[in-house]
Parts: sequence; C-alpha cells; structure tokens
Amino acid sequence: MPNQVPPASLSSRRPEWRVMTPMGLALALSLLGDATLYTVLPTHTAQAGIALVNVGIILSVNRAVRLLINTPVGLAYDRWPRRWIFVPAAAIGVLSTALYALSPGFWVLLLGRLMWGLAWSGMWVGAQTIALDVAGPGQRGRLMGIAQAWFFLGSALSFFVGGYLTDKLGYREALWAGTAISAIGLLAALLFLPETRPASAVAADRLRWRLPRWSNLKPHLGAGGWAALYAQGVLRFSVAGVATATLVLFVEDTLGATVTLAGVTIGAATLTGLLLALRPLLSLATAPTAGRLSDIHGRWRMLNWGGMLGGVSFLVLVAGSLLALLVNGVLSALSMAILSPVSSGLVGDVSPPGMQGRNLGWLANAADLGSALGPLVAYALLPVVSLDVLYLLCAGLMTSVLAASIAGKRAGSTARQPNC
Repeated sequence: MPNQVPPASLSSRRPEWRVMTPMGLALALSLLGDATLYTVLPTHTAQAGIALVNVGIILSVNRAVRLLINTPVGLAYDRWPRRWIFVPAAAIGVLSTALYALSPGFWVLLLGRLMWGLAWSGMWVGAQTIALDVAGPGQRGRLMGIAQAWFFLGSALSFFVGGYLTDKLGYREALWAGTAISAIGLLAALLFLPETRPASAVAADRLRWRLPRWSNLKPHLGAGGWAALYAQGVLRFSVAGVATATLVLFVEDTLGATVTLAGVTIGAATLTGLLLALRPLLSLATAPTAGRLSDIHGRWRMLNWGGMLGGVSFLVLVAGSLLALLVNGVLSALSMAILSPVSSGLVGDVSPPGMQGRNLGWLANAADLGSALGPLVAYALLPVVSLDVLYLLCAGLMTSVLAASIAGKRAGSTARQPNC
C-alpha cells in the first residue's frame, strides 16, 4: 500500500495531483462499460441475449441499487481507510464490465448491472471524500471541480469510444476492450493512489462490523447542506433526466428526421448525440474554474448563477430552432459545471468532522433520484402536455434553486468558506 499522505502536507506543498490523477483515471476509465451499454444495447439486444422490453430494466437497475447503498458507503468512508473501499470498488467495476461481455442473457447482465451500481457508488462517493481530504483551506470548490472534470471527461469519451469500438469490433469484443481499459484505471489506483484519511482518525475510529443504525446514516447537513441536495436533485432531474430523455423528440419535432449542416445531411439521432456530447465537454472545461470561483466568491453566489443559467437554458428551447438547441447545450453545460462542484463543496463546508462521507452519500442519493425520476415524469406527462410546457416546468424548477440558496443562507448556515 502506498504511504499515507496527510492532507496538511498536501495542502501546504499542493501536490494534489498525486491523489487526484490516479483517482481520476480510475473514475473516468471505469465508465466505459456503462457508457457502451447506454450507447449500443437498444440496437444489440440479440447479441446481448435479451428482449427489447428488458433494456430499460438493465439500464436503470444500477441507479436503483445506488439509492440503497450511497449513504452506507459514505458511512464506511467516514469509518475506514479510503483505499480499502475505493480500490475494491474499482475492481468490482472492472468485473461488472467483464460480466457484460460474458453474459449469455438477462440474468447475468442484470448481475453485472447490480455490481456496477455498487462499484460506482463506492467510487463516486469515495472520489468526493478523497477530494475533501486533499483540499486545504479555500480549495474545496477547486478540488471538487477537478473530480467532476474527470467524470465529465470519462462521460464524454466513453459514449463515443463505446460506440466506435462496437462498430469496429462488435458488441462483445467492444465490451472486452472496455474491460481492459477499465483495468488500466484500476491498476493506477492500486499502485499510485495514496491513503488520504489522517492516521489519527483511523486509530481513533476502529473497524465496527455491526450493521449501521439509522442514527449513523441520517444526514447532518443544516440548511446549507439541504440547499445543496435540492440543487443537485433538481439539476439531475431537469438536465440529466428530462432533457436527455426527450431531446431526440425535440430535435425531430423542431428540425425533422434529418438535418443538413454545412452541406452534410445527418439524422436526428446523430445530431442528438452530438448535442449531448457537447454538455460534458463544456462542463469538463469549466467545472474546475467554477469550483475555484466558489472558493473565492462564495458558494451561495455561484449556486445562484447555476440555477439561473439552468432556468434560461430551458426557456430558450421554446424558440424551437437549431440555435436554441445550441444555446441550451452551452447554458445547461455551464449550469451543470457550476452546480455539481459547488453543491459538493457546500456539503463539505457544512459537514461536521467525520461525517463528510455519509453526507456526500446523501448528495449522491439526491442526484440518482433526480436522474431516475426525470425520464419517468417526462414520459408520464407527455401524453397530456407539450414539450414546451415540460421544458417551462423544468425552467421553473431550475430557477427555484435561487430560492433554496437564499433560504439556506438566511437560515444561518455556518459554511466554513471565504467570502460567504
């Protein structure tokens, strides 16, 4: 095991790359198997050995698992050394992708998705907890932004690479390639990720194998933390849920089944994929800066900006044009780049010592619940309302983040950050 790196020394010499690089590589490369399934499973059900009706179950069951285990995983990070959880979680992620490639049908594939839910919960809650360990005074937002940037990088590349490998190699061969690539990330974490939990905390909080009581799992957030959870849930419901699930319908309704750009005719699905890829790429470029700005100017101000930009991003869709789609992509990416690291940083600010992990688990629950409910609510409402009405509702929800931010600030949240 690599030598433990005390957070104090990290913040004083600022070699956070020693932690963030192997952690980020493992995080980003682990996404390839999951992204490949999202990209190609609906059109490769025969190769996967499942019926089309089961695709929705396969693609969503991992998120249902995370809703059950995010908070216990966070509690485990509060009690145990970080590497003890993060590295095995990365290994489970590699194994889950191997099961996708091996799967002869529904049940093995379902098992792989359940394992991926466990793996991603362990990796994502862990990545944010590790970032809080590394962050010195006034650095939480920036480090959370870097963690988010690794996620956005993995998302942007994995959707494209997964589809490309499937076209070039075939369904199962692409998943085996994804297994090998994910294993590179696992190896990086195994060999180079240092332990970031202070040795004194490990010694003072010995392993406790009993099942956690609710009193151990319940959030300790304060008004500021609840505002962060609300912002994260609304962001994922509106942008990752409703917009992602309905954008292809909007493209077809607005521009038709095919679109000609610079003399090249492309299908609505291709254009939708390009627009969806635009979001994580822009978020990748701006999330660290947004996090750093929250360190300088305060989380509340940046939370307000994120909610406002998100609201405007849905309002412009009412114009119903290609320009509106492009503006929506840019503004929604900026909203996500702001709200994701700022809400994580705010949870870190208000969490009592030793409770960051479980509170970040609750933040992950808010994100997963929003992402899961978004498509369900959208397609339940579409028979009775138009897409314009649906997007106006999302605009209202995103704008309500401002109200949550103001309420949290007025409630006297004791966020430990500068200029708040």
